[in-house]
Amino acid sequence: MASDQTEFPKVLTIYLELSQYPILASKVREHMRQELFKRGVITPEAF
Repeated sequence: MASDQTEFPKVLTIYLELSQYPILASKVREHMRQELFKRGVITPEAF
């Protein structure tokens, strides 16, 4: 469950968008993870 209810639809929207592109989805997710790490949102160890 999301901590902020306004964030849930955005996360769901991204998930559904990625599911439409199964070949690219893993690459997009990897880029998203790297961006989270680069910005210091979360560490790779905590992830």
